[in-house]
Amino acid sequence: MTPQEIFDTVARHLFTQGKQSTDYVSCLYRGPEGTKCAVGILIPDAAYDGDMEGCSIAGLFDPDACKLDELSLPAWMEEHVNLLQRLQNVHDMPDHWVSDERMRWELSLAAQTFGLDDSVLPGLSFNRPEGHNA
Repeated sequence: MTPQEIFDTVARHLFTQGKQSTDYVSCLYRGPEGTKCAVGILIPDAAYDGDMEGCSIAGLFDPDACKLDELSLPAWMEEHVNLLQRLQNVHDMPDHWVSDERMRWELSLAAQTFGLDDSVLPGLSFNRPEGHNA
């Protein structure tokens, strides 16, 4: 995947999902009710391992940080680990979920940091039941 494809995929996912992937203590690559974090949506099901939980995306590629056996993550993930870390951080901050505008703002800042086009953002809004917050 290219950085632009990563950004667009994650942005669409976060707004469609409309809430964090969390167990209310920490964010999860794979959470309750089928939720996935900003990076979790990019991890193929065959490559996911529950032992990844609690490890940042950067940590998954650092053999000293997260003692995991054989990871089979796509090679492009390591190439774009800084972008993925930034998108993971956008997902992980609860205050980014308070409104469509706030999430768009945070994602737009991430896009600017990496020289990406954020034109996908204006058409996105949280898919939440009326009156429901993250």
